[in-house]
Amino acid sequence: MNLQTDDQLALRGRAMECMGHMAVAVEKEAFRPYFQETMKRCAESLQVDSTELHEYAFAVFANLSKVMGREFSPVLPELVPHVLKIIQESDGLISEEEAKENGELSDLAMPQGQGPQGGGQKQQQQLQAFDDSDAESDEEDEDKRYVVRTAMLDAKKCAITALGEMAGHCEADFLPYLETSMETLKNASEYWHPTIVEETLGVLPSLVVCSIAGHHANADGDGDGDGDGAKVPFENGEIGEASPMSAHTAAVCAAVMNVIVPFLDGNEASTVSAACSAIQSVLELCGPHALIPHATFVLPILLDLAKSKHKCQELEEGLSLEANTYQDEEDDEEDHDNYMTSTMDLIGAIARIMGQHFNQFLPQFLEPIANFCKTSRPTADRSMGQGAIAELAQGCKEGVLPFFETVFYPVIMSGLADKENSVRRNAAFAAGTICEEVSFFVFGVFLGCFWGVFGVLLGCFWGVFSCLAPSA
Repeated sequence: MNLQTDDQLALRGRAMECMGHMAVAVEKEAFRPYFQETMKRCAESLQVDSTELHEYAFAVFANLSKVMGREFSPVLPELVPHVLKIIQESDGLISEEEAKENGELSDLAMPQGQGPQGGGQKQQQQLQAFDDSDAESDEEDEDKRYVVRTAMLDAKKCAITALGEMAGHCEADFLPYLETSMETLKNASEYWHPTIVEETLGVLPSLVVCSIAGHHANADGDGDGDGDGAKVPFENGEIGEASPMSAHTAAVCAAVMNVIVPFLDGNEASTVSAACSAIQSVLELCGPHALIPHATFVLPILLDLAKSKHKCQELEEGLSLEANTYQDEEDDEEDHDNYMTSTMDLIGAIARIMGQHFNQFLPQFLEPIANFCKTSRPTADRSMGQGAIAELAQGCKEGVLPFFETVFYPVIMSGLADKENSVRRNAAFAAGTICEEVSFFVFGVFLGCFWGVFGVLLGCFWGVFSCLAPSA
């Protein structure tokens, strides 16, 4: 980490990265003797004119704040302003002509409306926002090209990640920087590139963690002092007139949700997915009162997503048909994991947190979720659907009884007989959840199936013990 020559900066960055990973591996107590020296070397790298080296440094800061918790706080006064400056810096989007005039080398030359990931309708509209000329000028500049410094994009992304980790793990010590960070991240959410937007959505809930740690007594639920357990003391399904959130936390929660929620109605599937995950994080931190102001907006959109009728899904399907592209099953599984899973996770989280208050919405959501469990659907769909069924039972409890014989029982039994282990595992969890949360009489319905599964497991264990037993 002491290398200085230009041709060795990449190696210096890798060494810094390695220290961050080792800190995560050995944890706080073992890494403490090396913390100060590592921070000193990484801070010095910020003085070097190398965007790539800055990117490595921010990744290390993110890892060290996660590992050291509040012991990281003494560096906040010097570090946070620098991180915010990087996030606020110009995005490097300039015309190719200007770049040539300035003698700058571009990482990526991009025709108007065509982004680093292939472009599309959304990026074209966003790029047009940079041009306030009339229609005639637009036609003249039809072939105008833009230059994007991708190294700046990567550094900005890592800086956002580092800011989120510091806010989430330094607890109340981060409060002096909360207002400026909120404003900076709000502006970053309007960035033209989806990678920055999605990263911003992912770290916004960390600001809520900071507020909870500073304004709720005994908020660190796991007691280790790193803020991981910080949450509002709420009970699932209990919605009283008074919110359990402090006034400060309620204000921060509202500000964060006001930024995140509109992205559910976006055109980019990946951004919608990031918004789902961020909303789930906030709800699990703050409880049902965080959702109430947005429920009439959020729930219909989630229903459209579950039915595959959301505009981002229709747009993706149209682009796929137009391009006549082929994706193998592995690509489909990856896209599925990054997309529909976050939607179902949010629906399940809302059902758990809202409790019996979600029962009125159960009939609308149940059918599209059950459709994912059909034997004709891919394995990932069936497994995800069984998991969502279990979470609905966890939240709605007796509210699922009117649908037990017609939906829950046949769906779960189909999952228990599935050939894929992941589907059977989630179906068994769903059956157990209904027995625990709903009614004891349901246990008798599943008892025969459970006994069959137990018999198979017992036979397997007996075979293992027989092989391990010493021969006479």
